[in-house]
Amino acid sequence: MTDTRLTVPDKDTGRMAVGYNAKGEIMPKLRFWRSLPAAGYIKSTTEDMVKYMQFYLDEKNAVVRLSHRVTFHNTGEHDADIALFWFVKEPPGGYRELLHGGGSFGTTSLCLLVPQHRIGVICLANDAAPETERTLTLLSEAIAKMLVSSKTL
Repeated sequence: MTDTRLTVPDKDTGRMAVGYNAKGEIMPKLRFWRSLPAAGYIKSTTEDMVKYMQFYLDEKNAVVRLSHRVTFHNTGEHDADIALFWFVKEPPGGYRELLHGGGSFGTTSLCLLVPQHRIGVICLANDAAPETERTLTLLSEAIAKMLVSSKTL
């Protein structure tokens, strides 16, 4: 992942989406967040996000299997169990979903994986309204369900 970083070079800032709040106001770029690893400040291209998904879809890899192992059950968070940094759900249909999302200061993202079917979905939004993460979760789950159904026909 050669295009994922905390600091975006000046020459590449034009490639970044402008983030908005729930009122449609442009959100500031908070420089002090650079000192908090990931935590809403990490920047990545869609190409690198696909590489990230491909890595975490490979459960033959011991590191990936460990990251997918549930450590907390029935958490009430997203109606899911929790693995290291993934929420784990088992929707109707006999497959397992792993998802993680979040957002800050004008952006929201959601990554959903279905390793059993080698399906990955990433939804990105350039707003950080209170309902955006839930909307992206529902959208990604609907896309995954459709893709799983098409693979099992």
